[in-house]
Amino acid sequence: MKSCIWPAALLVLVTSPLMAQSEDAATGEAAATIAVSESIEAGVARSKTLLTGEIEDAAAQQILMPRFVISNANTRTVEWLAPEGSAVDVGDLVVRLDPSDLIAQKESLEIQLEDTLANAEAQTAQQDLGIFDAETALIRAESTLELAKLDASTPKGTIPDLTYERNQLSLANATNALKRAIRAYEDAKLAKEQAIPLRERTVDRAQKDMDDVDEAVGQTEIHATQPGFVIYGTNSWTDEKVYPGAAVMSSMEIAKVASQDSLQFRFWAHEADVRTIRVGSKVAVTPDALPEFSVIAEITWISSQANTRDWSDGGYFQVIAIPTKDERIPAEFLPGMAVVGEVVN
Repeated sequence: MKSCIWPAALLVLVTSPLMAQSEDAATGEAAATIAVSESIEAGVARSKTLLTGEIEDAAAQQILMPRFVISNANTRTVEWLAPEGSAVDVGDLVVRLDPSDLIAQKESLEIQLEDTLANAEAQTAQQDLGIFDAETALIRAESTLELAKLDASTPKGTIPDLTYERNQLSLANATNALKRAIRAYEDAKLAKEQAIPLRERTVDRAQKDMDDVDEAVGQTEIHATQPGFVIYGTNSWTDEKVYPGAAVMSSMEIAKVASQDSLQFRFWAHEADVRTIRVGSKVAVTPDALPEFSVIAEITWISSQANTRDWSDGGYFQVIAIPTKDERIPAEFLPGMAVVGEVVN
């Protein structure tokens, strides 16, 4: 009988601690699950949509690399830029692009234009001389014909037959010579008339090439059209600021002349965050350099296509927000300042 009870008692003694441990583990897992759920819920509640961006002047003068009329000038080196942040007035020089090759080309075209004009004048003078010679020959032929007519008018019986025949032959020759002189005179005048448009086109083409390069040289200096201060542009290919010595291509932004008259905010929203914002959403905007200031702005535009930025491999949408009507923009807010925007609704 004892041999049957002992294993049962032993079983109770062995399994009781195990059962207790199992119950404790289950209780711990349940508590951990609750804690994780509460943590997740708290994290979701605390999640914010933050946007990085900058202050900009919506009415700023945007200085772009000019599109030159001559095809070989559409990549330029920035030779000089007004210091970033410096104040400029209307007419002040802001950007100078390297014009050295254009100036050399202009000098070469000036020589070509002078040669073209000289050749045109020489051709005109030569053709005028040809017309004068043809006209002189025509007058001489007319005089010769008049003399031949006078000799040929002598009746046949009054002079020797040989002389009479010679006079008739001279008349025929003089008549033909006059016809040739008239034709040569008309041909000389026609040649000049036909050459004039060709010479004019040649001169006009040389003058246009000269004017195009002259205009291109003028385009290498860009002046302010409004008062403000200078903000350097950003290379759209490298996301690096444009500084003196940088190479720029047509339509690339070189700089801006901005003021505080029409401030707005340009943000870059990550593609994972763009679904949480919409046109009309409010954003609390705080400059990085002025954390004590914050204004409320309203999103008015979101780009339809994402672009990559140098700080991330993800896509970013551009977002424009303008201060709400009842917001007073602090005087310390300046175009070009980096800002952080927190979407508040």
